[in-house]
Amino acid sequence: MTILLSLFLGTLYYDVSIDISGFQNRMGLFFFILTYFGFVTFTGLSSFAQERLIFLKERSNNYYSPLAYYISKILSDVLPLRVIPPILMTIIVYPLIGLNNGDNALLKCILILVLFNVGIALEILSLGIMFESLNNSIIASVLVLLASILFSGLFINTQELTNIVFKDLKNVSIFYYAYESLLINEVKTLMLKERKFGLNIEVPGATILSTFGFQVQNLIFDLKVLGLFNIIFLIIGYLALRWIVIEQR
Repeated sequence: MTILLSLFLGTLYYDVSIDISGFQNRMGLFFFILTYFGFVTFTGLSSFAQERLIFLKERSNNYYSPLAYYISKILSDVLPLRVIPPILMTIIVYPLIGLNNGDNALLKCILILVLFNVGIALEILSLGIMFESLNNSIIASVLVLLASILFSGLFINTQELTNIVFKDLKNVSIFYYAYESLLINEVKTLMLKERKFGLNIEVPGATILSTFGFQVQNLIFDLKVLGLFNIIFLIIGYLALRWIVIEQR
């Protein structure tokens, strides 16, 4: 599915231009990719819901510890499904669309998407572990995902947020850090050329990024935050599995 979608995106955005409309296309492309990977992680909810009763039964019989199950779940389910697809998609769309490949941008894009995809998968898995009902876990996951998308920086300029609650929501949005880092990685060195009313205009990509509320110097910071999200949700998921998913005695 990822390969087919990558070919579709590569055809849709083929040979993207280096102008204002090309900047808009890049923003749309990266946002769509993040949204796709975000919602695909919902498969982890149904997967754990099917395994919950088996896990309870086998743990009650001391077949294995919660840690053993959790590690096997991460190694056999989360990592293969959340690491391989971003790599495949990036390798396909980059040459077709003609994205910026200077300064190892392709490798950085892969790193960003892998960190995001694993992080959001662990977040959704943690919610699936916390809620016994599959329907409740889906509702909670949708709300969390939509809140994270809302404060990603596309729908509202995060630099103009003055309410402390809204700022905090932006700070915990994994979409925001992934989206900002992808845009920085792509357009910070581009010089966008536009011809309007007979005039040739050149605008640095970094300048346009700043008008959208993104900080060009935050690439390394965003990568660190994405890595931190992975660690936090990894721990939360294990603690939820150990202390919430317990058998009735």
